[in-house]
Amino acid sequence: MEFDKVLRNRKSIRDFKDIDISNEIIIDILKDAKRTASWVNSQPWRVFVIKGEMLKLVRKEHLKSVNNNEPISSDYNHIDRNEWPQYIKNNINKSWNAKQNIDWNKFISANNNLFNAPVLVLLCLPKNSVAWNILDLGAFSSTLLLAAQNRGIDSIHAYQIVKYGKNLHKIANIPNDFDIVTGIALGYRSYDSINEYQSDRIDVDDFLTIIE
Repeated sequence: MEFDKVLRNRKSIRDFKDIDISNEIIIDILKDAKRTASWVNSQPWRVFVIKGEMLKLVRKEHLKSVNNNEPISSDYNHIDRNEWPQYIKNNINKSWNAKQNIDWNKFISANNNLFNAPVLVLLCLPKNSVAWNILDLGAFSSTLLLAAQNRGIDSIHAYQIVKYGKNLHKIANIPNDFDIVTGIALGYRSYDSINEYQSDRIDVDDFLTIIE
């Protein structure tokens, strides 16, 4: 697929079809993602893919934690959006398109059910990693999203996936010497209306300063 098409076709999908993705395809996606540029070639990422029966168990426990209103247990501290820098809050307000009708009940249900995705990808770093490692992992996740889209596989990069990190460490046996930093759901988009939503991006002029 041409790069421009890959870039423009990818968006956050919040409901997936009940169709498996083969291990071979997942490995091919990760083979592309590993080409990501890395600070001093440190390649700090560690990836855990959850699917099949294990994913059913993870989803069940996630929903139980939601329904019991359990405290957030992500490995990285959760910071309320109201505490984010004003510059970033302004960008959020600009990018959420108020002209589109959003069914928030569907949004919440999708989050709580981990988007009904057939595959979850957990992106991890060793504990006490340095700031540069976060930069590498962010770049890696972006390459992974685009590599998946290049194969016709949709995705969503969502904090909800790692919100209850304690569950993931316990159920999926993710080593405790690794932090689960973020998660990506992979699958094939359903025809549910929730997938019609398209967020905006701020204009280049809003973030660019050219200094000559």
